Amino acid sequence: MEPVVCNLYMRFGFCIHFGLKDIIKAIKKAKRLGFNYVDITIDHPTMMEVDVREIKRLLKDYEMEIGIQTPWETIFLASSWEECIRGNLEVIDRCFSFGEKIGSKYLNVHIREDFGNFLNIWNLTEEKKQLMTETLKEIVSRYSNKMIVTAETPGSSIFSVPENFNSIIRESGCDVCIDTGHIWQSTKNNYKKFVHWFNILNDKIKVIHLSGGKKTKTRVAPHYVPNLKQLEIMTDCFKRCKNLNYIMFEFFRGVKPENLHKREIQILKKLRDEIDY
Repeated sequence: MEPVVCNLYMRFGFCIHFGLKDIIKAIKKAKRLGFNYVDITIDHPTMMEVDVREIKRLLKDYEMEIGIQTPWETIFLASSWEECIRGNLEVIDRCFSFGEKIGSKYLNVHIREDFGNFLNIWNLTEEKKQLMTETLKEIVSRYSNKMIVTAETPGSSIFSVPENFNSIIRESGCDVCIDTGHIWQSTKNNYKKFVHWFNILNDKIKVIHLSGGKKTKTRVAPHYVPNLKQLEIMTDCFKRCKNLNYIMFEFFRGVKPENLHKREIQILKKLRDEIDY
């Protein structure tokens, strides 16, 4: 596989998750493939038990940048329980401290609440919007002077409605990470609705998590390799983003593991050629 030579204006990222085990090896792999930044998804606290000096040395030698994501499965920033929000903020603070040590350019948090389908039944939507706004305000006030703070678009919740998500972003002052797989999921692969997300959030989008969505028997599932039509639509949307600097590849479905990196390189070349910053 021939690596890709990226420009230094748009950063194309390699996802480092808990399953890869060794962050140092993952950074070296990302460099070999041609990525010019990495994104660490802090799925487990042991991921922060690493040689910080070696990470910083590699990033400097490779002229790469780094971003971090806080846990997504166990964090509920719009919990109805104040104690849960305090605990979640402590976890985010630990992640931030780690990110600061390794020179992270951004801190991405996940937008989740804790009642799911019962929100509408119990008329809790407005309460959750207010809780999420206040929690995001707190996160922005704590960390935005040190790194970019983004909130990620979810695939299924009240915040999968673009107007609800836009509301908490505008009121909190937080920037945005568009997870395209989640948008394909929430819009059920509707191209016009997909573009609408970019139209209303254009000025706030700093980070992209790139993947496609594939229709299954019960839903549109995220994190598939994007098809050609999806990639064309996404590329056009990316070009119109005013403040976008980071595009991280986050697809792992719909391709055999041995062919994943080959497909990443193909898409990386296409985006590098078409997105001129």
